[in-house]
Amino acid sequence: MIDVGSELSHARERLALSLTELAYRTKISEATLLAIERNDLKALPGGIYTRGFLRAYAREVGCDPEEIVARYRTQFAEEGESSRLHGPSTPSLTVRCESGQVHSASVDAMDRRDARAKLIGTVMVLLVGGLLYFLLDRSMHATKRWYPEPIAVAAPQSRPAVETATLVAVGTDGPSAGTASIDEQLNALRLDIQARALCWLSGTADGQRVIYRLLNAGERLQIEAKDVVLRVGDAANLDFTINGVAGRPLGPAGQAVTIHLTPQNYQEFLSH
Repeated sequence: MIDVGSELSHARERLALSLTELAYRTKISEATLLAIERNDLKALPGGIYTRGFLRAYAREVGCDPEEIVARYRTQFAEEGESSRLHGPSTPSLTVRCESGQVHSASVDAMDRRDARAKLIGTVMVLLVGGLLYFLLDRSMHATKRWYPEPIAVAAPQSRPAVETATLVAVGTDGPSAGTASIDEQLNALRLDIQARALCWLSGTADGQRVIYRLLNAGERLQIEAKDVVLRVGDAANLDFTINGVAGRPLGPAGQAVTIHLTPQNYQEFLSH
């Protein structure tokens, strides 16, 4: 039977691999590879190191690593070198490797650690990505539900200002006949709104939604219609005028209110 070193050497040559290239692939020095091919057991460190070198060499040239190790043991056992090949049960800490030499067993262990690390890294990336997607998706749905895009309020056409001097104050016995006739002649209410601070506002004009968002401090808008419904998130953060007349406070700070304005009742919301 051909010896193990010669078989490995022939397998390498069939693949047209040089010792230099094989040393690069296995991370084993050329001197150690050459010692294996020459069956020079004395030049090898012995024990698990030699077995690791044999397995690494065999894998690269297409031989069965375990069969090569078993045959190598048998070969040197017949020559009376079994104890050196098998080595002590615990590897000697004084064994030194040549400069740049890495044991194949260490390479295999590093490969396994790298594979595990890559797998764990991939799983972590997928988990974190899924969590971020879930949170972002929920955030986007919440934003769409509570803070939709504002509906632009069409700029009202200029109309003659309504005389305010004849408006009747709330708390009297009732509007006079002259005031009632003015109310009946009103074509629309003109509301000028300004936010004192951050304030949520929803509003409809003649049944059509015209505002549904947060107003920033100092932000102004104007609504003109016959029938206006406003829902205010914080009554103390909103100032308004109706047809140029200042509106009364709608409520205390932090209170949400809803008001319904028409040409018939708008005077109830004026400041007198």
